[in-house]
Amino acid sequence: MYLNRSRLAGAASLLLLALLVCSLVAGCGGARQAADPTTPGTGSALIAIDWPARETEQGRAIPANANSIVIRVFTGEEHPHLRRVISRPSSAGTVAVRLDGLPLGPVLFVAEAFSDTAGLAQPPLASGSQTVTVGREAPVTVNITLAP
Repeated sequence: MYLNRSRLAGAASLLLLALLVCSLVAGCGGARQAADPTTPGTGSALIAIDWPARETEQGRAIPANANSIVIRVFTGEEHPHLRRVISRPSSAGTVAVRLDGLPLGPVLFVAEAFSDTAGLAQPPLASGSQTVTVGREAPVTVNITLAP
């Protein structure tokens, strides 16, 4: 039986290309796993936003014209996949937000109040931050006071 070297080299190249593509595809999806609260090495946080009635907001931490609060998460750099926009409810009340898939250790939470519902209007009306230590056990509570 006669083996054609160029045909053998072409088959080997295709095999290597297939292995490379498979390894790239298998490597994708890691970000989804990191955001899973059941993933080892991650924790959770609870943030409660007490939206007062608009007419009683004089001197309150949340400005009367605030229609959204944006929560951002940092551990040296921002984690954009953990960013949350909380829109003002139609009436006064508490809105609870749970963030899962947080890195363990010190985590900085930054909250900013905005006049629009998408949290895009600039500049923010008020802002505040708190650093907490996230662990594997029960979710950590985050308390942030907003100031103009």
